Amino acid sequence: MSERLYYHNLDGVGVAQLKGMRLHNVADQAGQDQIVSTGNNGSPLSSQNAGLGIYRTDLRRVAYWSGSEFIFQEIEIDGDIRFKGQLDASLAIDDPAQPQAVDNISGYQYVVTVAGTLNAGATGVAFSPFADVTPGDQILFVSSTEAYVIQRNDVQATESIMGNIRLATQGEVDDGQSSNTAVTPKTLGVRLTSHPKMFVTSMDLTGAGNDNILQHDLNLVNKDGFVLSASHNGRTIDVEVESIDVNRVKLSSLLSLGGVVVAISGLVK
Repeated sequence: MSERLYYHNLDGVGVAQLKGMRLHNVADQAGQDQIVSTGNNGSPLSSQNAGLGIYRTDLRRVAYWSGSEFIFQEIEIDGDIRFKGQLDASLAIDDPAQPQAVDNISGYQYVVTVAGTLNAGATGVAFSPFADVTPGDQILFVSSTEAYVIQRNDVQATESIMGNIRLATQGEVDDGQSSNTAVTPKTLGVRLTSHPKMFVTSMDLTGAGNDNILQHDLNLVNKDGFVLSASHNGRTIDVEVESIDVNRVKLSSLLSLGGVVVAISGLVK
């Protein structure tokens, strides 16, 4: 393509138009670097060349020379979400070792590459709903003092890894074997009321038919709905038992016995 060289400015006197004009097409990074090094009449670009425009055909983006570097044009809307790069949560947000300079500006979004706790580098920034993050999580600033943490690593939760977890069925709660499901107050309540609970203690019994009150505090479903066993010196013994209420029983023995082991089990409320 033939070229005509101009060694002066073109002034349209405020009304003229340039029709059918294209910006300088640059094929790739190498071509862009070549302009930086020789674009000023064979010399490197400088502050005097600020405003010089190019079009990167490989990226299909327009860039302008700021005076020190080419800046790619972005359509920016205040508060709009813009992906800004990676974040190492093991470092402070303003740590120079971060893979990308982090700015707490509304709409700026980062992806976590290294797990950690978002901490000292973001003084005055509140992270919701938590500050502990793992790779794949995203940080979205909604103001200079507030950011949302979006959990993106869709994995099964464990005791050491945050992730998804399923609510246990009543059968799984009753079975008591599942290690990767969650128990709710409702399923736990059903299990507690449908399974016996035991109270074990050692006590001295006074003889001659004296009353010996045992406070077990099981809060039984039925004050008579329990099983009691007693042993002395390693042998099972029989004593008279009378239920007082859902939390107490009365034991009677003809002989005085010390160190009687008493076990009570029953359904609890």
